[in-house]
Amino acid sequence: MLIALLSVFFLFTVKGGICLGENGNFEDFVNMVDTNISAAKQYVISQWNDEVLKVDKPNRVHFYGYYDFIIIGAGAAGAVIASRLSEINKWKILLLEAGGPTNDFIKIPGMALYSFHSDFTWGYNSTPQENACHAFLNNECFMIQGKGLGGTTILNAAIYSRGHSEDFDRWENVFGNPGWSYEKVLPYFKKSEHAVFTPRDEEYHGVNGPLTISHTNVTPGLNPVLIKAAEELGLDYLEDYNGRYHNGISITQFDLKGNERVTSASAFLDDFRNKKNLEVSPFSFATKILIDQRKRAYGVRFIKNGKIYVAKARKEIIVSAGTFNSPQLLMLSGIGPEDHLKSLQIKVIQNSPVGKNLEDHLMFIGVHFRTNTPFNNHTLREQLKLYINHQRPLTAGIGCELLAFRNKQNDETKRPYMEIMFNNPSFDGEVGNLSFL
Repeated sequence: MLIALLSVFFLFTVKGGICLGENGNFEDFVNMVDTNISAAKQYVISQWNDEVLKVDKPNRVHFYGYYDFIIIGAGAAGAVIASRLSEINKWKILLLEAGGPTNDFIKIPGMALYSFHSDFTWGYNSTPQENACHAFLNNECFMIQGKGLGGTTILNAAIYSRGHSEDFDRWENVFGNPGWSYEKVLPYFKKSEHAVFTPRDEEYHGVNGPLTISHTNVTPGLNPVLIKAAEELGLDYLEDYNGRYHNGISITQFDLKGNERVTSASAFLDDFRNKKNLEVSPFSFATKILIDQRKRAYGVRFIKNGKIYVAKARKEIIVSAGTFNSPQLLMLSGIGPEDHLKSLQIKVIQNSPVGKNLEDHLMFIGVHFRTNTPFNNHTLREQLKLYINHQRPLTAGIGCELLAFRNKQNDETKRPYMEIMFNNPSFDGEVGNLSFL
């Protein structure tokens, strides 16, 4: 049995019009948003895992069943894989997710920062950093990882950016991963996409997939000035940065349908109840991959509703639990650095540098400009009225309406070394406030 460890860096994202409360009442909608904002400001991250680890009878294990494929994690990768595998009717698939369904607040792209402080995240912090995270308590950055159907796609900025074509080509040619060149992965991007924005480079986009990609309306009067300034710096204006050319300044593409965030779950799992061969099991926390003496994985132990279960796989177990939880699960299963596992009294099945060499891209937030022309002085209530009519600013994940990619001058490679995000304008008052992060 193979263990497939997947790291898919797609920013997937949703369906329909936003719900205005049970009776379609705007006041209910405003109260819901206000309640969630208040809860985020008061949210305290739990220091314990009792919510997912508490069991009624620790010594009793229940058999959950046999499946062809067991997928751990219903995030950006897991939800897509489950959907694709379920297209083969004879295969039986189990998708385990530690979190549960999302809510209407999560669907509002402009409320992403508040969602960071909720039960939809794992609440991870980095270790104290020497050269980064100086604006945070103890120099510890907040490491966002989503917990729920959709994974981190339920609370990221919902920006759709594939990455540069040369990155994919390097995966194949430099790092020896056949089938991962840009030319070979492009058909899969196109298959997933339902691109509705215009203009776009038709050759590089699909229109029949489940993942809706669109623009939000932009700030009138300001974006043309920013685009002109970028052109003066030598950046080309691109109509589509996910098309033939990548470097330049362009209007941001979002995982957005109407005014709602699109998640991997809403795009790829919405119809799972109609698929008899796909079982989606929320609130199911995987604690161990079961591996036999031949070093072949055959099952997964997980906790659900206070009980311990074991499910067994006939073909493959696919680990797609996120950047932090995937290596953690492998190490708990005996796959990892030998010294580290022994120090925790975990039986070593395979000595492997699992969890090593984690890197994150640098990010600097600090270039702010004020204008003598107001672009956004709306109250929260006024912004919500704009939102239900599909108007900015809450339709943009973090207010980022423009993106720019730039490579070094005189550099032989076309790969950009810098991404510039234009978050214009800042939200008024409390909306989008970073002070409580």
